[in-house]
Amino acid sequence: MKGIKLVDVDTSNASEEETGTCELCFGSMWCDNPVLVFENPYGDRVRIDGYFWSWGDYLELDIDNYLNFSDWLSKQDVDWNVLTDDEESYGYLADLVYRYREENENENEYE
Repeated sequence: MKGIKLVDVDTSNASEEETGTCELCFGSMWCDNPVLVFENPYGDRVRIDGYFWSWGDYLELDIDNYLNFSDWLSKQDVDWNVLTDDEESYGYLADLVYRYREENENENEYE
């Protein structure tokens, strides 16, 4: 489905978080904990965590410019059903962000 847009980024849960699972890697860091809100052309919305915790490691989707990403995303053929699936949404969104970054890096090389 084309026309899906990023309409909001909620970072109200940003905080200093403890990271690591052992004495060697234990620490703390600032985490934005962004929640991304997407809307399809029919007005349906979905909220997806733009971050992920794995064994004490904090991973956040690296989107350099949310407005440019939303514009790029609206022109892509996105599977709304996968984007709204709780089990698959983060991984699918991470793949979309990766594609966005790859295309932008290639375009910026020639400017």
